[in-house]
Amino acid sequence: MAAMEAAAAPALAASFEFDMFPERGLALRVFRDVANAEAVKAALVAGDFPDCTVLDTGAIAGPDHVHFAAAAALYQEAAPGGLHTQGLTSEVLYFMSPTTSIRDAYRRFGVQNGSKEIAV
Repeated sequence: MAAMEAAAAPALAASFEFDMFPERGLALRVFRDVANAEAVKAALVAGDFPDCTVLDTGAIAGPDHVHFAAAAALYQEAAPGGLHTQGLTSEVLYFMSPTTSIRDAYRRFGVQNGSKEIAV
């Protein structure tokens, strides 16, 4: 958790609800001028943020893009076949991407060592 302890106040903060899943919610925070993206990425790999999807904002169309991906991930979790990926946080990344490749989704939307603006 040390990777994000000294984070400044978010540049954008938004909350979303899901009509089909009233017990679930999405809190979106965007941080600019990130100087420790490599440490954040390492913390993600280590499992320090089990309930967070951390995104590089460079390819995100806006908050609704993230909201849609999170809703699709929740629908998929409830579907008979279950998730396409290993967890709900990676499923959000999966649904961010226009392809069906989780590897491509991580490359395009996941936090990278040089990321300067991230969404959590």
